[in-house]
Amino acid sequence: MLLAEIQGKLKGTFACAACGSSDGVRLEAASAMEDVLTSNVFGALRYLRPELGVLPLLEHLDLRLDPAHSPRLTAWPSNVASIVALGDCELRDVGCEPDVVLEGRAALVLVEVKLGAPLGADPMQLPKESIVAHQRASGRPWRLLCVTPGATAPHLQGFRVEEGRLARGPVVPLAEAVASYFTAATMLGPVADWPRASEVRANVRWMSWSSVGKLLRAAFQRNAAAPHEENLLADVLALLQMRGLLRPDFHGFTRLEATLFQRLGHPLWRRPRPRARSLWSFACAATPWPKLRWLASVAGRVGPRGFAALRPRPLASWPGAIWRQRDQRGSVPRRR
Repeated sequence: MLLAEIQGKLKGTFACAACGSSDGVRLEAASAMEDVLTSNVFGALRYLRPELGVLPLLEHLDLRLDPAHSPRLTAWPSNVASIVALGDCELRDVGCEPDVVLEGRAALVLVEVKLGAPLGADPMQLPKESIVAHQRASGRPWRLLCVTPGATAPHLQGFRVEEGRLARGPVVPLAEAVASYFTAATMLGPVADWPRASEVRANVRWMSWSSVGKLLRAAFQRNAAAPHEENLLADVLALLQMRGLLRPDFHGFTRLEATLFQRLGHPLWRRPRPRARSLWSFACAATPWPKLRWLASVAGRVGPRGFAALRPRPLASWPGAIWRQRDQRGSVPRRR
């Protein structure tokens, strides 16, 4: 399946059955695409040495690996959690099926993966998985890891109590949103085997698919890999690249040299017909170059990049037409 997807042999597999277009993907097909990606990426951790996959992931989550026991990776295990649903005030048992559970003697990581569907579409999903992770850990350190395609950590609706029942709250960061469930639900009645809100706030983490790919690539570059491990990692990275989930690093914009903005060969503003008044003015907030030289260069051939504001100037403040024009040396403005 991994090689078939990389070679483009599955293009029509997840398309709409009615029109054959990949744009109108059915809900079942979108879920299948997410499951296939989860199986290919996290399933590769089962066949790699811990130094090439599991150990870097645990270190990223501030966990450690017991060198004497390899962790066990389970996909889509079935669990039962007792929760208070929205609009209820009593506990009920519901099913919970996380995408991946990585379990070792020293720690436990529960992974929730999203590709097309937004994280938090089911408001009870992450609270259920926090309860399952806490119970399966049995005193060991645990993490709930959410993996999404976005480049920034998601914000979700939290929870609160209204009229003695559980209700949705304001939009807050991911960990705070999940922790707010336990703060609100315990107000309706304490539960002995639930984690505390502070524990959930510290253990809910987020990573992007691009970060997962870069983590695997960095581990591959640091450690010597066998030929089969090298091929498997190369295929996983190629899959993420093909799906557009492995983005290049962004290190910020470089500061351009001032000499690029010294194209001064014409006046900044030209005088129009007599008795005409200027209706617009350009304002540059902060720039390392002189303002007149900066504006003259941008008004020339560089283009309108760097303007902080473009605002109309009130006519009342212009009793007469005042014009700024560059002199022959291009530095001192003058009035006419």
